[in-house]
Amino acid sequence: MALNWAKLVGSGRAKDIGVPWSPEEQKAIHEEGVPPQYVRMGILTKQDLEKAQKAGVNPAERQALEQQARALGVSFSPDVNDATLERHVAQAQKQAEKAEKAESQNVGKAGDTEKVGGRKSRKNK
Repeated sequence: MALNWAKLVGSGRAKDIGVPWSPEEQKAIHEEGVPPQYVRMGILTKQDLEKAQKAGVNPAERQALEQQARALGVSFSPDVNDATLERHVAQAQKQAEKAEKAESQNVGKAGDTEKVGGRKSRKNK
């Protein structure tokens, strides 16, 4: 019988699909009492958890995560676990930032182009 990794991740019993918790992460969850969402963020002790919470570091809430995903154009099923959705949202944010940066760099070069037959082409200098 195959493991249902999505259920294991969703219930906090695995780090990600196909990735079990390391011994240190298991200790953080079972002995320190750190929630799995925080362990996925690299927080492995109760003291680090308290510091992170005081600093306002919180794992994304499901509804906010879904809103971000939709805003970024990430397609997903209601069955997707939070960790996987967070990863795809982060990737989409990086791509959006790269596109925005490239677009802002191209704005400065806009004067160097002219429209020819519906396409932009470089002016001869």
